[in-house]
Amino acid sequence: MLLELIANRKTVLGAHHADHEKMGMTEEELAQAHAVLDAKRLTMVNRTVVRWLHDAVYPCASETPATIKLRSILKTPEVSKILQGEKLTTESLWAAQPWQIPAVHMYGRLAYKFEGMTDMINGAFMEDLSELLNSATGDQRRRKTFYEIDTEFEKMTASLLKNFNSMASLMPFLRASLRQTMIRKLASVGKDKDGWKKADEHLTALTDQEHMITVEDTEAAVKRCEQHLRRADGEVWLQGKSRMYIV
Repeated sequence: MLLELIANRKTVLGAHHADHEKMGMTEEELAQAHAVLDAKRLTMVNRTVVRWLHDAVYPCASETPATIKLRSILKTPEVSKILQGEKLTTESLWAAQPWQIPAVHMYGRLAYKFEGMTDMINGAFMEDLSELLNSATGDQRRRKTFYEIDTEFEKMTASLLKNFNSMASLMPFLRASLRQTMIRKLASVGKDKDGWKKADEHLTALTDQEHMITVEDTEAAVKRCEQHLRRADGEVWLQGKSRMYIV
C-alpha cells in the first residue's frame, strides 16, 4: 500500500515529491501535502473496491436467499455513505492505520463468513441444506452432481461437529434454523404472508447485527406475526360494522 501511495505522490507532485526544498516547501508543509494526497487516494480506492463488492452481489434491486445472507456486510449505513460519496470521519487515519479502511473490513468479513461457520450460526443451515438438495434437480445453471452435493454436505456436518459438542447444544440451533427458514418461506405465500413478513423482518434485523438466531428469537418473531394478524382481523371487523351502519 505504501508503494502505491508513493507512486501517486510522484504522479501528482513530480520527481521531487520527497524533497521539500526543491518543492519550495517546509518539511511540515510537504508532510501535510502528502497526507492530503494519501487520504484522497485511499478514499478513491476504498470507494471503488466497496462498489465492486456491492455490485457483484447486488447487480439489481431484487434479492435472493443468498444475497440476504450478505446484507450485514454489504448493505450497511456505512456502505451507503461510501457509495453516495460522503466523507467518513476516519479517512485521515487510513494511511497510518490501513486496518480501519472499510473495504478491508468488508473483504475480511466476507472471507471469514465463507471460511467458517458464521452462515450456519446465523440460522441459514436449514436453508442451505434445502438449496443443496434442490440443486440435484433444480435450475440447470445451479445444478450440482451427486458427488458435489455429497462433498458439500460432508463439509456442513463437519462444521456442526466442530462447533457443537453435544446433541443437547445442537438441537436448539437446528430448531431455530428450521423455524427461521419456515418463517421466510411463509412470508412469501399464503393469505397470512403479511403477518409472516413482520416476523421475517424481525429475524432479518437480528441477522444483520451478526446475532445468532435462537428459539426464543423465533418465538418473539411469531408473536409479531400473530399481533399483526389480530390487528388486521380487527380492522376488517370494524370495516364490516361500518358498512352495516351505513346501510
